[in-house]
Amino acid sequence: TGHGISVGGSTPGTTGADNDNVTLQNNSITAAPTGIYASGTSSTSTGGDDNLQIIGNSIAYNSTLASIGIRVGNALNSSVSQNTVSEQTTISQAPTAISVETGFVSSSVTRNIITKSLTTNTSGYAGRGITVGTGTATSALTIANNIIYGVNGSNYLSFSNSSAMGIAIGTIGNSSTLTTTTGGINLYYNSVNMTGSMGTGSSTALTAAIYIGSGASGLDMRNNVFVNTQVATSTTQKNYAIYSAATSAAFTTIDYNDYYVSNTFNAASAIPGFLTSDRVDLAGLQTGFGQNTHSFISDPLFTSATDLHVTSLASPVSNTGTPVATAVDFDGGTRSASTPDVGADEFGATNLPTVASPTQTGITPTSATLGGDVTGDGGTAILERGVVYSTTTVNNDPFIGGTGVTKITSAGTTGVFTVNASTLSPSTGYSFKAYAINRNATIYTTPVSTFATLAPAAP
Repeated sequence: TGHGISVGGSTPGTTGADNDNVTLQNNSITAAPTGIYASGTSSTSTGGDDNLQIIGNSIAYNSTLASIGIRVGNALNSSVSQNTVSEQTTISQAPTAISVETGFVSSSVTRNIITKSLTTNTSGYAGRGITVGTGTATSALTIANNIIYGVNGSNYLSFSNSSAMGIAIGTIGNSSTLTTTTGGINLYYNSVNMTGSMGTGSSTALTAAIYIGSGASGLDMRNNVFVNTQVATSTTQKNYAIYSAATSAAFTTIDYNDYYVSNTFNAASAIPGFLTSDRVDLAGLQTGFGQNTHSFISDPLFTSATDLHVTSLASPVSNTGTPVATAVDFDGGTRSASTPDVGADEFGATNLPTVASPTQTGITPTSATLGGDVTGDGGTAILERGVVYSTTTVNNDPFIGGTGVTKITSAGTTGVFTVNASTLSPSTGYSFKAYAINRNATIYTTPVSTFATLAPAAP
């Protein structure tokens, strides 16, 4: 029953009128079953919390009680952004990272990272990432650029009591009611990754990266990545990317999304979508949901199960989105104005490092000074810079990890740098490139540069 921070009435966890212009920022909250609670008494300015800002907080719970990381309601022109939430409990209950509740309208939930929402109890319950139940069809609420993973439990045969859901529209917190009126919701650029075992709570358990309740309406869903690769323990379990109890009329716009599923225990258990029936492929999903002309079912190639950045330009989410009113990604990187990437991470050409001017000086029979110039960081930190080289006869196009390639790193970020390549072979031709790495990509100088070591001195 404890609260880390409560903004409301005199009793923690109760509503209170007109707590306006409150900012909760950069707090670290542990041990409290409810990390942050904030709710006015009305969704209008009179009674509601105007300009509530919940930003950059770290919330972690791992104990035995029912838990919700952030609970917000009855607020307007407010923001829940850049928080990190981890919730774990042993109780038979659905822990929830962020619960957006009655009257939270004309606001946004953006750039949050949910690293865990898990119950270790084996009685059929599981976690929820973000739940949204505003109680109105005209919420004017934007949920964008959020990263969600680590949502799981032992799971059950229904979502009400309570199988894992990355995002759930039409419910709040751990409620078993999934029919709450919730409309006017924009879901843009979110990345959800459901992994792990589906558990043994039910041989017919269901899980979903996103669940749409029957009370949903006016949904605009674009540029999201919904991945569910949870592994069944029974051939009658099913893992969905999207599951909708609402009709196709609930979706004002639904397109440019990735609905990727797989199941290594039973391939047939992995189903991209449900709306009135299982939608087992893209054509079926388009028929059932409508629209989705530019949506696809492909592995987005996340860096890992817990790092939902994408670094490969071969990823199907690269440059395949459509512009919407979101200028930056999860990390604050600039979105492409014409061909944004799908999901929370924008890693395309607008956010790549630039490196130029490869140099080779001080060449001797066994060494050379090599370098380059990192001229731009792509809007995010340079993680590494340096030079790769190889003998030209072995590899005339060296890259990190390539055959016969040596890598030498240089401390620093942008600007001119040099490294010393030693233990070279005399009278030998070498190919080399300078490189720079940020979170989006590794970029090399082009074309490949070459040099030859000197002949050994005469005896």
